[in-house]
Amino acid sequence: MENFIGYWNGVLLENAMQRTGFMYGYYLEDKNYDEGTRAIMEGIYEPSQEMVGEIAEPLTDDQEMARVNRIAEALDLECIGWVFTSLPLEDDLLLSPEEVLRIARLQNEHSTDAHFTKYVLSKFVSCAVRPDPANNGAPDLHPFMVSEQACAMLRDGILSSSSSERRCCLVREAGKDEMIPDFVVEGRSDKKIATDFFIVRVNDTAPKKHQRMFTHADFPRENRPTHPQRRDDLKKYFSKIPKSEASWSRFADFHLLLYIAKEIDVDTAVTIAECVRDRKDIPEGVTMIINELTQ
Repeated sequence: MENFIGYWNGVLLENAMQRTGFMYGYYLEDKNYDEGTRAIMEGIYEPSQEMVGEIAEPLTDDQEMARVNRIAEALDLECIGWVFTSLPLEDDLLLSPEEVLRIARLQNEHSTDAHFTKYVLSKFVSCAVRPDPANNGAPDLHPFMVSEQACAMLRDGILSSSSSERRCCLVREAGKDEMIPDFVVEGRSDKKIATDFFIVRVNDTAPKKHQRMFTHADFPRENRPTHPQRRDDLKKYFSKIPKSEASWSRFADFHLLLYIAKEIDVDTAVTIAECVRDRKDIPEGVTMIINELTQ
């Protein structure tokens, strides 16, 4: 997370460019809350993306996503959320209408009926990173979800936004032979609903003791236009790691595994990922392949 925020704050922000990424990790029971869930983030995949207006949007035909999910599955990880950057919002607004709709869409796309009740729910978390004017513009991280009502309204095609309305989501008018229920806001029916009514706050913490999946986070990130990955990065990466370190630990870098999957093959990366997951030595044949590339 520090690397993601640092790249945006130190390289992109001065050019008014934003960044987004998908967070991979796993879920644990959180005994601090009744039936609580804790999302543990282990790595961030930065997809190919482009600026659409004032926001960064992942490309819709990202060919790497299936490969990333394959590696994550081998590590017993899954996509638990996304992180995005933006400029500060006006009037202490927590989420803009466009952000509420994007979060609702992603929560719908990452919903499941695995709960014992078979009730469809989502545990997909969104993290907004913005400069904090109260702290000299230093980046500040805010995790959110949106309510199930927002997700249902978007799913049913009745919730939208407008560039002229900066604080509220809009309920569309009913079409012919169609009925849309009234939405009561502060005691009266209203077609404009402030984004605050849809926001679910999520607590973020750093554990005192964290059993990290990855022992390294030094390999260059993927899809950064100002810092493209190169084959020579493999040699530089391994030259900094002691050869006395356990073989699985030397490869325990999320972005290294994604690079191996892309530049060598997915099966090799999956084999390494499973060794990282199980804390087992990397097969000799695999290390020979990597050694040949780093000579």
